Amino acid sequence: MRARRAWLAAIAAAALAAWAAPAAAGPADEDCLACHSGGALDDAKLDVDAKILGASAHAGMSCTDCHADLAGADLPHGTTGPAACGSCHEEEARAVERSAHRQDDPDSPRCWSCHGGHDVRRVSAEDSRTAPLLQDRTCLGCHANPEIAGRHALPVRESAEDFEQSVHYRALLGGNPAAPSCTTCHGAHDNVSHKDPDSPIARPNVASTCGMCHAEIAQEFAESVHGKVLAEGNPDVPTCTGCHAEHAIRGPKDPRSPVHPSHIATTCSHCHENERLAREYGIASARLRTFVGSYHGAASRFGDSTVANCASCHGSHGIRPSSDPRSSIHPSNLARTCGTCHPQAGLNFATGKIHVRDLPEDNYWAWLVRRTYVSLIWAVIGGFVALIAVDLWWRFRTRRSRRGEA
Repeated sequence: MRARRAWLAAIAAAALAAWAAPAAAGPADEDCLACHSGGALDDAKLDVDAKILGASAHAGMSCTDCHADLAGADLPHGTTGPAACGSCHEEEARAVERSAHRQDDPDSPRCWSCHGGHDVRRVSAEDSRTAPLLQDRTCLGCHANPEIAGRHALPVRESAEDFEQSVHYRALLGGNPAAPSCTTCHGAHDNVSHKDPDSPIARPNVASTCGMCHAEIAQEFAESVHGKVLAEGNPDVPTCTGCHAEHAIRGPKDPRSPVHPSHIATTCSHCHENERLAREYGIASARLRTFVGSYHGAASRFGDSTVANCASCHGSHGIRPSSDPRSSIHPSNLARTCGTCHPQAGLNFATGKIHVRDLPEDNYWAWLVRRTYVSLIWAVIGGFVALIAVDLWWRFRTRRSRRGEA
């Protein structure tokens, strides 16, 4: 009852103030706060904290600057529309309408979904919802919602916790203002789907987007066999995210990273162990199996992170075919490449075949030596097993014979 009386008193005060004021001026902020503060309307969502509003980016603006449909309205007013953010932020409003967040979809975020309502803070403020360190949580308000994600088939595979373990987030925590956050790669108001060819995260554009920070690496990639084929529009060739992941990008020293030395062979094998790709593009297959069968592969499987892996020989971003004189695996460069780990390596050291399958047509003498070696192992071990079996049988017969004589 008390709340109802207070509400009626507030309505009466606001109506009286509105009646006394010139009609063209519309309600003053004090008139609005008479109802929209202190719980007068019995709804916390309709309350406005004057202190929070005064500390916001909109401090000094009047209520009707944003709620323009109430300018000149009589109090108490009826249903009102949303704040007219576009009246000041015209360029941003136009960008949103071109984006994946255009406002004709009821699931799309509104301005206040990302920026806040009466507590809008500037992006430079640490407690702003759009501050780089907080963007991931703001975006996941929708992108981690299973209902919204399901309705729109959002390809959300990684959570905020994954991003917060990435090198990018750690750089932000370390005070690097240039480290990327969500809007750096996806865009802010002009955020469009990865299926849009103009999107910064469309496959053909990913390397350029990453190149905003990693310019030298992007140039190396553009000149590589992967980069050149990607530029031709090939959908099967890897780009940055194919090897480094998307949100959970970790450094090469992190054991969980797909580009950690212990995982590189597996990462590369996603394409180079694929029989369809091998047939379609005429590239050699069984790269992982032949690597694992080598000394380098065996040492890597047992946890040696210093042993040579794919990138040690082929390079990482600037990978070129062996026919390219600039390639690290060009015949003229092999001795130097091997010499990175084997300082005494000469021309003869690098003449052996690499990625040898266990077939006589690949390397007959290596196949013969392997078969001979394996045969000898079975013969020696089998001989010892047979000898032990005979010895045990003889001991058993001897003991039984002695018991019979006794």
